[in-house]
Amino acid sequence: MEFCTRLANQLMLKKVEEHEEKNSVVSPVSINAVLNMVAAGSKGATLDHFFALLESKMVKDINSESSKMMAVAADVGLDSANNGAEDNDGISPVLAMVNGAWFDQRFPLKPSYGEGILKGIFNCEAKTVHFATQAEQVREEINAWAEAASRGLIKDFLEPDSPSLEAALVLPRKYFNLYHNELDQFWIPKFKFSYGFDVLKSMRDMGTSSSFLTNPKDLSEMMHVPEDVHEFVPNMIQKAFIEIDEKGTEAAAVTEFSDEMGCSLQEPERTSFVADHPFVFMIREATSGLVFFTGAVLDPSQRN
Repeated sequence: MEFCTRLANQLMLKKVEEHEEKNSVVSPVSINAVLNMVAAGSKGATLDHFFALLESKMVKDINSESSKMMAVAADVGLDSANNGAEDNDGISPVLAMVNGAWFDQRFPLKPSYGEGILKGIFNCEAKTVHFATQAEQVREEINAWAEAASRGLIKDFLEPDSPSLEAALVLPRKYFNLYHNELDQFWIPKFKFSYGFDVLKSMRDMGTSSSFLTNPKDLSEMMHVPEDVHEFVPNMIQKAFIEIDEKGTEAAAVTEFSDEMGCSLQEPERTSFVADHPFVFMIREATSGLVFFTGAVLDPSQRN
């Protein structure tokens, strides 16, 4: 997870250095899930590179972290639905993670990987399609699935003429409302935007080569690889969406320090956050430390 958070931070820093005036939002946990998913189906030199990248020593460690990640998402979703953590408008914070995978029919999914990793850990159903002859149809199918799974938030995930994919995974939907903030004053503008970027290019920009993903034989734990296929051209993209409005961002509380007798001894220092300038944000699960979203708002009126 540390690498994926660092990647997101590096991307935002690069935007600042290049004076790019575009809002951004990145999901480190989504990138981490995809890397873990591919690592679990790898072997040889590719797996060794994943071990170094993900700071793990064994595949079972990667799978264990993936299981914990999915459990955190499930727990947050159940807590928000069952524990009544609602604001005055009856809106509760919601987290949902939806995964899908598409494999080209030239590279059939191995049942052990499909059942044990995709379905068993990521609750992910896989489909076999024919990218070579039905590329546009498959693109429309994936886009329709992403839009439906995200309740309309993620549109046109794959653009026309997108690179051919042997596998695709989408982690499209996360809603959050802010609550229980001990702030004297809290104000941020309403904003709504999406942001997409090339993950592997960003990895290369920070000095991490993706060339280790080009050997198809090293991915044979995941799928059957024909003998005449000697090289892969990997692609990894992410598109994220975030919307913050008055129902999800207004929060205020006053903290008071008292002794057992109820006498006020001192008034604590009060903290305010008033975002009347460009700012960065992070949506982080407090107990696990998982960073679900991080981003930068330079102009709240942008829709990107």
